[in-house]
Amino acid sequence: MLPNIGWFDIGLSVLYLVVIYFFAFRYQQKKVETNLVYRYYLLGLSAKIIGAISFVLISIYYYNGGDTFVYFKIAERVRTHLQVDFSETINLLFTSYEDLGSLDYNPFGKGDIYERNSTWVFVRIIFVFNVLGFGSYLVSSILIGVFSFFGVWLGYFSISRLYSKSSKLLLVPFFLIPTATIWSSGLLRDTIVIGAFGVLLYSCSNLFIYKTHLFWNTIITVLGGALLLFLKPIFFVILFPCLMIWALLYFVIHVASSTNKTMVIVAVLSITVGFGYVLNETVLINNSNYQFGNLMHTLKGFQTIHPDYPNAKSIYAVSEMEYTPLGLFFKIPEALQVTFFRPYLWEVSSFSMLVAGIESLLLLIFSLIVLFAFRLMAFKIIIQNKEIVFLLLLALSYAVLTGLSASNFGALSRFKIPAVLSLSVALILIYDNKKAD
Repeated sequence: MLPNIGWFDIGLSVLYLVVIYFFAFRYQQKKVETNLVYRYYLLGLSAKIIGAISFVLISIYYYNGGDTFVYFKIAERVRTHLQVDFSETINLLFTSYEDLGSLDYNPFGKGDIYERNSTWVFVRIIFVFNVLGFGSYLVSSILIGVFSFFGVWLGYFSISRLYSKSSKLLLVPFFLIPTATIWSSGLLRDTIVIGAFGVLLYSCSNLFIYKTHLFWNTIITVLGGALLLFLKPIFFVILFPCLMIWALLYFVIHVASSTNKTMVIVAVLSITVGFGYVLNETVLINNSNYQFGNLMHTLKGFQTIHPDYPNAKSIYAVSEMEYTPLGLFFKIPEALQVTFFRPYLWEVSSFSMLVAGIESLLLLIFSLIVLFAFRLMAFKIIIQNKEIVFLLLLALSYAVLTGLSASNFGALSRFKIPAVLSLSVALILIYDNKKAD
């Protein structure tokens, strides 16, 4: 049964929005005096709130279902049990997924298809917003959208303070791409993932570039990374080495000796590989599909589960491939065009796909402008800019796995959000850098 939107939901939402905008306006007025980028603070906040409300309306009245309601329902079971047995619920919230079976009360229903560790992590996050929203799906969606905004804003702020002349254009990838904003503002894991990504951009830039508040930024980085690891392990697996390369690019410029530079590079790469091995052998055991040895089998599963799917209009499949590292290498071009440039307009079968198709077409046009109008100058700018190198590595690496794993255009619109954001930011930085020259 889908949640209802009644007068209580609307009234409580309005009350929360009044409070949120009151404090947001005061915060903006205070910060804009020292940093003009805060002129866009309320615009970004409004985009996420509109995205959250749009997500609610689309999920209830257009799709009439979806993952979001499964997560909400499980979190509601926890919230209502809080009123039955407070101490038992508190104990439940601090119980790992593996130990849920040993408890008298288990919020997962029999046969819940989303019963897994990442779901339990996300459900406990939703629980907090459900308590604040008194069980209102609309209010919880708005609150989690606002919560995500704080992280996305930090990401936007971290790039804008490095490239202040691009701050207006940067609003587009961070806040103004319609499908990305909608799918990353409601009760979905993507909402927390994109917020955590923004937080990591902020904390890591403080660590690598500004070297300020090292202790607290290290704590923030660890917490943000842990959140990504448990909610979206495949994204973390791609993001972590990209962050280490970003750090490496800043560390080596402060080393004069070629020998010492080589030692720094070897040390950073060794730490990255070592951390990846430990991660693979420990944490990812609970998400075995994403262990390095199982990755090809997982990708094969994604591409073979849907040929006979009854609603084939939104389904896509890559051409036949060999599920080996070499086979994956040869599929890179196709995977990239799937992630960034599909659905094509002739593949559209619904309004939501039409919007996604227009966005993909605009991204294709902008990419071609940057590549062909600037030609070799674009590659020179990339090589000389550490942030662009980092963002392109992240965008292209994650886009390959996304294109091979999403299997339908609906899921693709959600999964590719970090890749599209990273690529769009990189293209804007190249474009504005060339204009400045």
